[in-house]
Amino acid sequence: MELDKVQQLQYAVACFKEFSHAKSQLSLIWETGHGFATFNSYQVGNRNSPILTRKPVFEAFSESVSDPSNSIDMFAVTRHLLYNEFNFSLVSNLFLLEDPSILLNQLLDTIDDSQLSGKKGTDSTKVWNVSFLESNVTLPFLDFSFLGDVEPASLVLKSSTDTE
Repeated sequence: MELDKVQQLQYAVACFKEFSHAKSQLSLIWETGHGFATFNSYQVGNRNSPILTRKPVFEAFSESVSDPSNSIDMFAVTRHLLYNEFNFSLVSNLFLLEDPSILLNQLLDTIDDSQLSGKKGTDSTKVWNVSFLESNVTLPFLDFSFLGDVEPASLVLKSSTDTE
């Protein structure tokens, strides 16, 4: 899976959680060329909006974030597709949390929409907060290309009452 599709799926999971008002934590587990891993495929800025660009400017960082009204913004289009496909204006869809495998398949179907082709995403090729589950190696960031082939392996639902 290419980085833009990884970002779309991860953002679709975040939007599902937001729109459904789910109290549980949803986490994607990825199968990579180095084993199972978790990571963030994009960073968030103001109001939890994905950061499209981040550059150092005069001892600070200048960021541009996703604009939900921008029709060429990959994250904005993903958000609108998810809202419409899952009919959030009428139902919360919380019942889908009972079977995360069905939810994951529906999210994958949603991001497989032709409306997303050619849309602008982030300028970064990095992933953040990388954790390789089998080796317990954790890294603050990593270039996405290092991961090799990346595919979603599972969608994990963790109750807010679960402890680590």
